[in-house]
Amino acid sequence: MSNLPTTTSDLIGSLLAVETQIAAPQAGDGMDYLGLKASTGWTYGQDNIETEAGAKWAINPASMAKGFIAWSDDSKVIGDVLQPVTQGLIQRGELPVLDDNTATWAEQCGFQLMCVSGEDEGTQVMYKASTQGASKEFARLYNEIIAKAKSGSADIVPIVLLDRGSYQHSVKKYGMVTFPVFDIVGWQGVEDTEVSEEPEVEEEVAEEAPKRRRRRKVA
Repeated sequence: MSNLPTTTSDLIGSLLAVETQIAAPQAGDGMDYLGLKASTGWTYGQDNIETEAGAKWAINPASMAKGFIAWSDDSKVIGDVLQPVTQGLIQRGELPVLDDNTATWAEQCGFQLMCVSGEDEGTQVMYKASTQGASKEFARLYNEIIAKAKSGSADIVPIVLLDRGSYQHSVKKYGMVTFPVFDIVGWQGVEDTEVSEEPEVEEEVAEEAPKRRRRRKVA
């Protein structure tokens, strides 16, 4: 996976350096974005491709990032800063003044993932969000990675299933709120996250797999 420090020990040291500053309350370099909506579930890319149920994804621990984002009244992004925590945390006082006086900076978090099983194997995406649920899940994942590092394990790459939960908002007009769940089902070492090439299949048993129809979100 991209953007990893030179060695596992370097990565662990960088993560531990900001451990106490990560509490529950770089952009994707051209990668597709992974998103979650109540109506459609998990999708990625401009075509809003549905992720495959049961597919496993590896989270790049070096890409765990924090920052801020700001929107205008018409929901356009007018400010977006995000950087890996291994490079330090952006402080609110360092943020530029927004041209729109009605807008304010909100905290956001994010990280990169790579699919390691199923139809999307090898696909790399960027997930980022500024919701309370995303912030809590980010902190939980971060703390799990730190716990593995402190245990002396070199397997600090979480392998997750994409899931979601929901709850009834205390303000009735907001209805049910959907939040992300990254269900950790295993761990790998940093050096084990590259996708290996598929072995050749003998011609007499080769058979083209049927294409899975994927639902697109309604524009």
